[in-house]
Amino acid sequence: MQRKRKTHYITRLFFGILILIVALTAFADFGKSAHANVPQEKNAPGLPAARSMLRSRLSRDFPHGILIDKRNFRLYIIQRNGESIWETQIGYGSNPDGKAKLHEGDNRTPEGFYKIQFILSSRDPADSSTAKRLRELNQKEFKAQDGYTRFGSNQDEGTDIYGPLYFGINYPNQQDLQRYQKAKDRGQLPSQNGELAGPGFGIAIHGTNDPASIGQKHGSGCIRVHNNSIIQLDRWVRKGTPVFIMGRTGA
Repeated sequence: MQRKRKTHYITRLFFGILILIVALTAFADFGKSAHANVPQEKNAPGLPAARSMLRSRLSRDFPHGILIDKRNFRLYIIQRNGESIWETQIGYGSNPDGKAKLHEGDNRTPEGFYKIQFILSSRDPADSSTAKRLRELNQKEFKAQDGYTRFGSNQDEGTDIYGPLYFGINYPNQQDLQRYQKAKDRGQLPSQNGELAGPGFGIAIHGTNDPASIGQKHGSGCIRVHNNSIIQLDRWVRKGTPVFIMGRTGA
């Protein structure tokens, strides 16, 4: 009787293990199939490679750099050993293709190496040129009738769209101008008011009056972060700070 019970137990255990193996195999096959349908970013460097690339631009004078990952809507502060010491979520240009900026009005965000060219801050003395210029920018009203809306609504984008800090980058750089010229030579640029669209300008990392747009593709091409994040970012940023913007097309 004990032998039969033992045999029955072993049989049940065997079939239990067999069913588990089959289930795990099926789950793995499903995972492979699902993963195969996910677009692979073959050309874009991974974060470790991007950190290494940015690290090569850091120095004693510029011990920190800004790494922007468009694919994951993240901004990182990288120090000289290549490690990330701070990060925050971003929003960027509304063009759904997510490609590198090519011309004015394409609503894309650039990709590649840049540097902070100038800084406008509401925290500077009120009569300083930087504080005055940011006030002027933030006083401009952006209306829905002109195509400027809050994310997910038809409301005017309004005023104060740049927040308390504005870090302008040196777009377009030499590589951007070369890409632009190639597109021009190939007749790939649109016309605006009877003239070919220029390469664009005024790209910056700045705050926002529209928190819902963070984590989204929304806007003309700048990189936006929450206002409390842009204030924290200020501790590591100065004129000349290296910036590396990576995206789906690489850089």
